[in-house]
Order: sequence, then C-alpha cells, then structure tokens
Amino acid sequence: MKGLKKLSVMLLLVGSIFMTGCDATQIVEMIGKIAQGVQQAMPAIQSVVDTFKGIFGNDNNAAANNNQQAAATNNTASATAETNKPAEANVITIDPNKEEVASPTAAAPETGATGNTIAVATQTATVATPTAAVAAAAVEISAAAQKQMDAVVAYALANNRGASSGQCFNAVWEYLTRSGYGNLKQWGDLPAMQSGEARNFSGYLNASQRNLDEAGLKRLDTTLNPPITSPHDPRIPKGAVIVVAAGSTGTAHPTAGDITIKAGEGRFVNDGPNMDYGTAATWQGKLLGVYIPK
Repeated sequence: MKGLKKLSVMLLLVGSIFMTGCDATQIVEMIGKIAQGVQQAMPAIQSVVDTFKGIFGNDNNAAANNNQQAAATNNTASATAETNKPAEANVITIDPNKEEVASPTAAAPETGATGNTIAVATQTATVATPTAAVAAAAVEISAAAQKQMDAVVAYALANNRGASSGQCFNAVWEYLTRSGYGNLKQWGDLPAMQSGEARNFSGYLNASQRNLDEAGLKRLDTTLNPPITSPHDPRIPKGAVIVVAAGSTGTAHPTAGDITIKAGEGRFVNDGPNMDYGTAATWQGKLLGVYIPK
C-alpha cells in the first residue's frame, strides 16, 4: 500500500510539470486532495485484498484437507486389503528326477525378509552301493601277506613252464613254497594233503580251520558276502590262490580241476602264464576256494 501511495504522488508531480495555466498553489492543493483521497481509500482497498486472500486461502486449505482425507482413505483401504489378503508362501521345488534321491525330506520353514514363509525342499544324497572292485579293497590283507602275494606273482610270471599242460598243481605248489606263502616253506609241507590233483589243495584246506592254520592261510570265497563264485570276481586280490572244479571253463581233465595264482584282472598263472578261464560273462563251473596268507 505504501508503494501505491508513493506511485500516485509521483504520477501527480509528473503530471503537474506538463500542466499549463495553473500556479504552484493550485498544484499543491490538488496533490494534497489526491493524497488525502488515496489515504481514505486505503482501508477499503485493504479490505478487498484481505477478502481475496481469504477466498484463495480457504480454497487451498480445502484442497489440502481433501488430499489428506483421500490419503487417509487410501491407507485405510490398503491396510484392510493387506489384513484380508491370505498369506502367500514362496515355494522352491527341486525336481527329484534330476538327481537320485534316497529319501527327500522337508526342511524346517524359514522366514524371509517380507515375513513370508519359504518352504525349502532338501534331499538326502544317495550313497552308491560299493561295486565289487571297491569291495575288493575292503578285504583285510596284512602287510606280511601282501608282501608274500606280490612275491608269488613275480616268481610265477618268471618261472612258469610256458604252457598249461596238466602240471598245474606241481607248478603252483613250487611257486608257493619258493615264495614262502603263508607257512608253506618246503616241498613236503602239509604231509597229510593228497597231491595227485588240483582239487586236493582245496579239499584239504576246506576240511577244517586247523588245516588252514597249519598252512598259514585264510579262505576268502565263503567269508565274503555275497560269496565269491567265479575266478573273475574282482574282489579276489592279486596274488590269491584259486581252485576250480573239474568241468569248469578252462579245465580238460574229468576229475582234477585246476589251480592258479591270480596275476592280474583276467590273468591267471599256473604251469602256463595265461590260464584261460574265459571271461566274466562266459565262465561256467564251480569255484572250490580262494586263499591268501593270514
């Protein structure tokens, strides 16, 4: 308002400069009357300004109140929706077909950051059944026995007669006694054992534990589960003595059977370096015994 009054006075002064035919007194009186009129009009102008301010202020306040009420209504609606909305659980499913599973079990539920329960499926890893080759490593072999078994294989490979010609028992007995296999040190050890045919070796040892102890040997084929029934069974360790019955694959004599030293997988040595028992798939017959040193 003060600025308006000053502006009015300045306009009058400027106008008085361009007036003609008026003296200074008249100009001063006119300025005074205009100033007095402006001063008297000030309260009315102020009232008008206040009225406009009230109108626009009320509109702004009403709009703000409406916005606050709308926000409160939305919040209430959201809260109600959340309250009525059923809890949702995020479930992680693991396809059991992707892996072998012994027995899938459900783990205890965990709470996520949002409060939802996360059900996590767990699996119990399948423990593979040991293969026959792995089981062979489980056969208890003492350090002394392993040394004797290594020695008999080396001796047999170096001193065999070159061919399997019906002298298998004599040849293998020589390998055993020359290598110090178990308690077998001399040609005449185990004097009660017959020695005419290969089957006599297993016949004597299988007769009693006393005979096994006398020879310093232990039997494997009947002590393992399942029992060993083929010379190709991978559970038979290298250096073991194997006896099969007559009529088995690789035998020719009607009653003698056959005796060998296992020199490796699929390789058997007696009077010849490569006794033929066929293969694991083709071998047929009866296993009479498998023996190693104690």
